[in-house]
Amino acid sequence: MTSFDDPVAASNRLTEQAFDVIVVDMQVKSMGGMAIVRLLRQAMLDAELDPLPIILMLDRRADTFLAHRAGATSHLVKPFTAQDFRAALAALTSV
Repeated sequence: MTSFDDPVAASNRLTEQAFDVIVVDMQVKSMGGMAIVRLLRQAMLDAELDPLPIILMLDRRADTFLAHRAGATSHLVKPFTAQDFRAALAALTSV
């Protein structure tokens, strides 16, 4: 697992390291979660990488539509349980 608090550093790392899934919180210091998802999707396109699954952790169920429109593959609405998180990961990976 790799953690970033700088969205630009995270998008730059996509070409340097293999990831199975990306998890993005809705609230990050310098940028909102939906903008981060769009940034990551654009970085994948620019680097000609296969699209990675992205789980966006939402604060409100009302943001579900916008999360998918931004490019999130899946979402979880906070608060969620460890079982919810594991199920979301399992649905997107072979883990």
